[in-house]
Amino acid sequence: MNRQIVLFSALSLTIITACKQKKMDSKKETHGIHLEYMDRSVKPGDDFFRYVNGHWVDKTEIPADRTRWGSFDELRQNTEY
Repeated sequence: MNRQIVLFSALSLTIITACKQKKMDSKKETHGIHLEYMDRSVKPGDDFFRYVNGHWVDKTEIPADRTRWGSFDELRQNTEY
């Protein structure tokens, strides 16, 4: 009886892990610093915020129902829906 429980648990864990891995593989997100968001035409000493976030600011629209929009707002929206 105990052996069956151990085997069933191991099989269940294997299936769950495989399903999670498959789900993670299908979402392939990149994390960290996105160099494409940087505006390298600006000198970092002149306007560091613009240097680091320039292209992101140019490309990102603040939703009409919001007064601000940033990475944490985007995370919140992605986890709520």
